[in-house]
Amino acid sequence: MARKKALVLSLLLLSLLAPTVLSMGIKPSTANGGSAKVRFIPERSELGPQNEIGNEIKVAVVVENVTNLYGLSVKVYINETYFEYVSHTTTIPVEDYPDPVPPSPYPGILHKNVVAAKDEYDPTTHILEVGYSSQAPAPAFSGNGTVCTITLKVINHPVGNGSINVLAAKFTEIKLAGYGAPPPPISYTSEDLVLTMNLRAQPPGPTLKIDEYNYEGATPHHAAINVSILNLDEYWDLTGFDLKLSFDPVTIQVENVIPGEFSIRFNLTYQVHREIDNENGTLWIAYMVEPSVLNNSRTIPHGNGTLLTIEINANFSSPIKFVETKLSAMPHPERSEPPWNNQPYSIAIPHDRIDGKANIISIRSYPIIDDLSVTVKSNYYIDLAYTSTTNATITFDVHVSSGETANTTIYVPLDLMFPADTFTVLVNGLPAADANIAYNATHAIINVSYTDEAASLTIQSENMIPEYSVWFLLSAILLTAGIIFFLKKHPLSF
Repeated sequence: MARKKALVLSLLLLSLLAPTVLSMGIKPSTANGGSAKVRFIPERSELGPQNEIGNEIKVAVVVENVTNLYGLSVKVYINETYFEYVSHTTTIPVEDYPDPVPPSPYPGILHKNVVAAKDEYDPTTHILEVGYSSQAPAPAFSGNGTVCTITLKVINHPVGNGSINVLAAKFTEIKLAGYGAPPPPISYTSEDLVLTMNLRAQPPGPTLKIDEYNYEGATPHHAAINVSILNLDEYWDLTGFDLKLSFDPVTIQVENVIPGEFSIRFNLTYQVHREIDNENGTLWIAYMVEPSVLNNSRTIPHGNGTLLTIEINANFSSPIKFVETKLSAMPHPERSEPPWNNQPYSIAIPHDRIDGKANIISIRSYPIIDDLSVTVKSNYYIDLAYTSTTNATITFDVHVSSGETANTTIYVPLDLMFPADTFTVLVNGLPAADANIAYNATHAIINVSYTDEAASLTIQSENMIPEYSVWFLLSAILLTAGIIFFLKKHPLSF
């Protein structure tokens, strides 16, 4: 008989707590005379002013000063405007959680054995529901206890001055039932979770950066140079970028431009404009977020990464510079602070820019006479123009990108031009102001720097081997040999 009575009592409690049996439900009481109290205890009651986005906060749901508790059901709504549900831990029964459950100073609640009516979070309604009852012969619970702890993640931290009070979570339904048949309702008061959020300072805009690329060796050389975005805060809600760049078409050519890993990760892959002009040395690329994800929940771009990768074919160095850049943000008419100003359309995101460079040091050899070659190492365009054995000169055409300086090293065999200590360097036909000439046993080593005003570079010495052809030399050798043979057969007499 006692077992039958216990079964009936448990069924009554489950009916009371189950959300589908509304006829058995008990309306939440807010009567001042209720002795029990249901409330939240957060680990922090104040957030900010440092940026809290991405940070987690733990909150406990507690029942205080309750008597004869045998079953409970709480529904907690999470304010998804500011917080995202991460997880929860139900601390029932008290025998499994006998110690305080931080941030609550209380242990668990309800005595075992217990039966669960509901214990789950619904992401569509943003409501967490926890419903349990004890089973006879478990004793009734009295005192203070913790129903559960909830971990929330901050997803919105407004910008501005001062602070605001944010309703982080609230009870949409509470049921407390005592021991008895039928289970008697327990009156209570409740408090929702209100946190003080100190407004944060507006985060600085991101930085656009063209990476530098370094190479030394034979050219032409294929390379990939990244255009990156750095320190992008979610606050700016990036939805697209429009970039115009310049480069030196004499020294490099752009072969292709592809979206980088950052653009791919955040769906910034809808191409709006693409223009590569290798004649004038300009590049214009614009991408925006894929329209298919605009109406869905999307991850807001943030952090660091590669927006674009520029594939080049390089012979020499070239600056790669931003000419015009625009970063576009998602409309936020609810934001009154500049640059938003409650505008119902996209705004330009303020940002910094860092230009880049392809640092290409080309090494090439130019045959001059037979097996004698001049080796040239330079970061800017240089090409053999002509040689003059009469004047003992070698002249190169040169080109330096605007605002840059060329650093060139030329190795000249002393078997070709001689003697040592007679070399001079001319830039545009005038003695080079910044030239250094050293000698070893076999070569003259010439280091010279010049600016973008240079058009020609000449190396001059006192003497240079005449440029004879092989057939000419062979004929000379045969003629000499014939003369010697003739003189031996017919010696001259005086």
